[in-house]
Amino acid sequence: MQQIHQSAPIPRPARPSIRTRRPIPEPTAAPSDPSPPTRSFAISIPADLLKAIVTEVAHQVLADELDGRTPPSDQPEFMSIDTAAKYLDVSPERLRKLQARRRIPYYQEGIGCRVLFRRTDLDQWMATFRNAPTNESHDKPLVAPHMTHAGDLA
Repeated sequence: MQQIHQSAPIPRPARPSIRTRRPIPEPTAAPSDPSPPTRSFAISIPADLLKAIVTEVAHQVLADELDGRTPPSDQPEFMSIDTAAKYLDVSPERLRKLQARRRIPYYQEGIGCRVLFRRTDLDQWMATFRNAPTNESHDKPLVAPHMTHAGDLA
């Protein structure tokens, strides 16, 4: 019989590490203000100059709105009859009558095809119905037609 000698296991050499790991720094106390530092400055503007700037901006905004250059964001540029009717606060039937009588601007791809209305055209069309207030109405007292004597106003 053969004798088997047991020997101690052969130690394997340690494999070299491919990745080198850096030690993880220990956490430090969080700063009280987590936002990054910012720079600020102040400008002193005279009151009359500030008022002139605000007035000019207000005039530009109003002019843009009156010219139709500032469209409402919730309405498309071109609208169907139902959408345009809602936009104008009229019934779709009323809008169809106005379109059939050519009293309102509209677009149509062809005879029998769909009818579209452009929002700016509708705004301009509505602006033609604007009644400007007169200064005379403030000067005259409001008197019902049946009141003819000054004593009736008391």
